Amino acid sequence: MNLDDRIKAFHELGDVVFDFLKENTNSKYFDLFNVACLNSFNNNGFFDKRNILLSLKNIYINLNDKSILSFLESYDHGFENKTQNIGVISAGNIPFVEFYDIFYILISGFNVDIKLSAKNLFLPKLILDILMLIEPRFKYKINYSDNLPERIDGVIASGSDLSFNLFKKKYKNIPNIIRGNKTSISFLNGEENFSDLSGLFTDMFSYYGLGCRNVNKIYVPFDYSFEHIINKVEELNVLENKFYKDNYIYNKSLLVMLGVEFIDCDSFLLVNSQELFSPVSVINYERYVNQKETLKSVDLKKIQCIVGFDNLKFGSSQCTGFFDYPDGLDVMRFLIDNF
Repeated sequence: MNLDDRIKAFHELGDVVFDFLKENTNSKYFDLFNVACLNSFNNNGFFDKRNILLSLKNIYINLNDKSILSFLESYDHGFENKTQNIGVISAGNIPFVEFYDIFYILISGFNVDIKLSAKNLFLPKLILDILMLIEPRFKYKINYSDNLPERIDGVIASGSDLSFNLFKKKYKNIPNIIRGNKTSISFLNGEENFSDLSGLFTDMFSYYGLGCRNVNKIYVPFDYSFEHIINKVEELNVLENKFYKDNYIYNKSLLVMLGVEFIDCDSFLLVNSQELFSPVSVINYERYVNQKETLKSVDLKKIQCIVGFDNLKFGSSQCTGFFDYPDGLDVMRFLIDNF
């Protein structure tokens, strides 16, 4: 299977995803998608259809031959068929979170061995099973493992800071990319319009805030009034998800019990905190006088992206392309340079 075959297969996969997004019931894969969506939600209540569709939309936008070719041409590499096996350990925090790592490996010609997260058992298999139906030769390049085999040529692993240290030790003798906890932040200046705030809500609450590109903390001017944000809350529908709602009720009760002051926005809680990470349904905030000086105090090693001001546009944190490598680590360059 040469590079053209792989590009064609992923392009066709994009067409299949588009059919599902458009609810094309005539597609022979339509029922496969619906069953996988139902099984995923039953397995993980945060994986509701709305968020699955959001992730699929992002995949579809990128999976066309022109985008793939343009991406590959930037590396000036042949991408011949390879025999090395690259392991992927999935985090499973949001739908299809491992897709791009798998794409990078397969489009480069390598074999992939995937350890699925218990929180996300169905969606990766769905997309790869369809890929193998489109191009049967991928059957010889894709494998699933409960535990990665001892003899693996390289590994890409995502998880918590605890697993980061474990994986670094376990895979120290082979080429690896190991990712730990990351989050995202936003800087507001008080001049945001309704469109900006609507985009900010998308950055905060898409995937119920569980992604590393979700904004967990906002920085606001010293005299900022949160009425700007509270007035936009009516557009949120996150409480429709039972699991999110349970977190909201639990965290509200916990903050009351601990005597921590917070602003109740009816569907999420604003807490004045220096912490970067926040639990589901909680958004931390911190006031600033000078943005540049405040940014110097932020541990950027823990930041995936920054939204607002001269950074990412509001509402775009989850709109990723092939070059939006997690942690800024170029997976394609990693594969080219090490194998």
